[in-house]
Amino acid sequence: MTATTSSALPTTWKASADWAPTEDIRFRGTRSTAFRAPQVKELFGGQFQNFATATDPCSTGGAAGLGDAAGTAACNAALTAAGVNPATYQSSQTQITTINGGNAALKPEKAKEYTVGAVLTPHWIPGFSFGADYYNINIANYIQALQTQDLMESCYLRNSPAFCTGITRQAGTGEITQVISPNINFGHQHVSGIDFESGYVFRVDQIGIGRPGELHVDLQATYEIHDYVTGAAAITDQAGQWAPPTATIFEPHWRGTLALTYAEDNWSANVTGRYIGGVTQIGGTPGDPGNQDSGIVYTDMALTYDLKNYEFVFGINNLTDKDPPFLNDFATNSMPNGYDYVGRFFFMRRGRKDVTTAR
Repeated sequence: MTATTSSALPTTWKASADWAPTEDIRFRGTRSTAFRAPQVKELFGGQFQNFATATDPCSTGGAAGLGDAAGTAACNAALTAAGVNPATYQSSQTQITTINGGNAALKPEKAKEYTVGAVLTPHWIPGFSFGADYYNINIANYIQALQTQDLMESCYLRNSPAFCTGITRQAGTGEITQVISPNINFGHQHVSGIDFESGYVFRVDQIGIGRPGELHVDLQATYEIHDYVTGAAAITDQAGQWAPPTATIFEPHWRGTLALTYAEDNWSANVTGRYIGGVTQIGGTPGDPGNQDSGIVYTDMALTYDLKNYEFVFGINNLTDKDPPFLNDFATNSMPNGYDYVGRFFFMRRGRKDVTTAR
């Protein structure tokens, strides 16, 4: 067990257990706490303006329609203060000017987490291993900027006065002129999933190939079961989902890589497949173009040659030159934080190898 302390940051600890009842299987588990200090951009990022698609919850008609908070005490008080009769107020707004940005008063996120898993190394398959670990993470003081509609409904419908301070109305008309929604510590996040890893190494002459080299097969994959985020309005499961603008949420259930490497003497050749699973737009319309992507596989190749103390690598990423799939994000038409925007890419690099001199 270890502990880390700081006068300004939370205390964290970790406990782990490892048990191998036989040479073929090993069980393992961890229990720990953690924290994430706010990033500089979350604390001090400049304010920026956007025009969020939202409607006034206090409206009794007009373009905004009948708001779900019309007639509540909070709506009546706000509209009366703006010099408007709450019973006849009708909003023409379908977009609300919103100010987002940093907040220097943010506190660290705190997490409690545990993992449990096993590793198989069957002695009757030399060079083979397979492991799976379940992870479960709960994050409190979750840092987020509330959606404009959620913030307004928290004020007027769910009677949370703290959210009302960021809403400004125009005197005489009652229309909302601005909503301020900076980053805040609000709600929590609960993530769970399974990590998989497998490897197999064998000499190719064992399968009838007359070469002295070895073939390495490596699999790394993650399946995200749930990612529950508690916002102002409801709990949203983001696993397998995406949401615009510009991929503020992009969480496929499956991600993984499969690598095949042949190594012989001072050279090796590698082929790697990268898989990004499918996603469906949160709140999207099933069947609409760009609402859903079924997943994509990228293929990379590389050749490595060792010459004395140097390593030379020649490679191609995205061998088949696949374009990113179309998703109807109005800003990018796809996900810049998930897919390959470069296309087929050739590269070469040279690096100095770590050389340890025996004494």
